[in-house]
Amino acid sequence: MIRAGILATTICLLSLICLSCGDDDEFTTEPNSFRGNWNATFSGDYIGQGTVTIDPTGVFFNSITLQNGNGMLDLSGTVTSDGAVEAKILRGSSQIGAMKGTLTGNAGSGTWEATDGKAGNFQMTRL
Repeated sequence: MIRAGILATTICLLSLICLSCGDDDEFTTEPNSFRGNWNATFSGDYIGQGTVTIDPTGVFFNSITLQNGNGMLDLSGTVTSDGAVEAKILRGSSQIGAMKGTLTGNAGSGTWEATDGKAGNFQMTRL
């Protein structure tokens, strides 16, 4: 009989603990407002463009097609909830540069720099 009482008390306490946890907004993550498709244009030493798809967490991995037979570059980066863009510029699996900028509303811009000293700007507009 005592064991049944202890078991019932334990179950009640565990139920209260679980109920008190409930929904906690502190642990919910709002989707990144910049999610979706964006047109990205590179200018400077490399000229090209492509579509960048930002996922709900702000992560993207896409390719830019370069002009003048320079092939393609991959962009792997993030956009924070306040619009800060940071990405690695890759050729194959090798990082050859970086880009930084800011998105605001439906547009944004920034700079890019390659490890070989080439550099330029980028523009992004929401599609």
